[in-house]
Parts: sequence; structure tokens; C-alpha cells
Amino acid sequence: MQFSLGMLLLAAHVCTLAEEPAANTETLTIHQQTLDAMMTTLRDCTALELRDRIQALHLQIEAGKDVFAFSSSGRIVISQGLLANFNDKDFLHFVLAHELSHHMLSHLERAQRMLPGEIFEEIVRASLNQYFEFELEADLMAIQMLRRCHIETKRLGEHLEQLIASTRESVEIPSLLQFHQHRISTLKDLPSQ
Repeated sequence: MQFSLGMLLLAAHVCTLAEEPAANTETLTIHQQTLDAMMTTLRDCTALELRDRIQALHLQIEAGKDVFAFSSSGRIVISQGLLANFNDKDFLHFVLAHELSHHMLSHLERAQRMLPGEIFEEIVRASLNQYFEFELEADLMAIQMLRRCHIETKRLGEHLEQLIASTRESVEIPSLLQFHQHRISTLKDLPSQ
């Protein structure tokens, strides 16, 4: 069985919570409108030469209790579980900016071009290293975008820490957990705007 970087990215983004958030149409509509407005704000703060890469992206909310956000071809998916449990607008701006950054940095295209090694351990190691690089690049670009939009960034490390602490990773890979701790400390150590 071959594992692609995309599969690892999705597995790393998906966390499961104990309680099922209520799926009600009115709440989903409000969430969709709020996220659409946030996307517009972030697009407006994006450098002109990068806007074409994100202009046509579709934002989708997926129902259910799982907490995740990911990018795929032509869309960004945010789970209802994430919205139900993390409603801080600055953090949601960060999540969206992070996913937009994957598109602006062409991470999806770069991941598809990666040729997997022949040995499973090599595939996982190469994929995880690439995943770590992509995540840090997207975090840093998202911070830049938020600052251009005058959106608060100093509590992002705390929010990411809460996200990881309140969920359990669906894939328990020690290096992945260490990496998330590194992301948290990197975000906490960034200088203020």
C-alpha cells in the first residue's frame, strides 16, 4: 500500500473530539457567511501576484464532530467540529490564512510531484519532512497575511496549543506530536506586530 503526502497531510490535520456538535442549518449558514467574509478579507490582504492562485477557491464546511481543516484542489474544507469548538475569530482567520497559504505556496502541486521511495520507512520519513516544511511555510505566510490585514497574532500559539490539547491526533506519530509542539513554540515566540 502506498502512502502519499496528501494522505499524511489529511491524517495529520484530522483530530477527533468526544462530543458531537449539533448540525443545524441556521448555524452552518452563519458559519459559512462568517468564513466567506473572512476569506474576502484575507484575499484583499494578499499580495497582488498571489491573488490569482486563491481567487477561485471554494470554501466548504463539513458536518460532524471531527476537528480539521485542509486544502485540496480548488477548495478549503473546514469542519463543523473546528467551528463549534474554536470560535475565536483571530484563530479562525489564522486557520483560513494557513490553508490559503498552502495554495499560494503551491504545496498541493509540489506534493503531487514528489516521487515516493521504494521502502515504506523512506516514504514516511520523506513525506513527514515535506509535511513539516509545508506546515511551517504556511504558518509563516499566514502570519504575514494576518499582519497585513491588522488581525491579532499574538495568541495564535496558545490557540494551537488548546486545539492540540483538547483533541487527540488520529495518527499517533511521536515526531508529528513533537512537530506540533515546535509549531506552538514558534508561534508563541514570534515578535508582536
